[in-house]
Amino acid sequence: MRDPEPFLERLQGLGVEDLEDLTYLQESDLLSVLRPIEARKLLSLLQKTRNSTLAAENFMLSVDQTIVNGHIRIFSDAVMLMFGSYYCMNISYPAAQASTLEFLQRCLFKINPDKGSKVDRNATKKKLAVNPKVLTLITRIADYEWRE
Repeated sequence: MRDPEPFLERLQGLGVEDLEDLTYLQESDLLSVLRPIEARKLLSLLQKTRNSTLAAENFMLSVDQTIVNGHIRIFSDAVMLMFGSYYCMNISYPAAQASTLEFLQRCLFKINPDKGSKVDRNATKKKLAVNPKVLTLITRIADYEWRE
């Protein structure tokens, strides 16, 4: 994986002080630290995330459709509280988001139990310690980082 330090130094040198400032970046601003396609991808992503969850100013945590904290200001705090809630209250991940949440659990939070899972499996499916899709993605990321 590339060292992010030159990129961060470049952003600071351009006057970027917060997330809002990133919207003013132009491709030419980034070409000294990123390849052209990388710069275009980043700018495209920044345009898309302007109206996304990450750009929100307030987050909420709810349990069983009851808001337990409605004034969370930082996205990462909201995510940590959500994961803490799953574990403290022994709640299974919703089936539709199970793979994503299991990936975040294992890769971001480094919670890797030897057995058991927060994924609610139905009785007809074979129970695996790790979702095969999640395991494949983790392996591919590790292979990519190893090559860099």
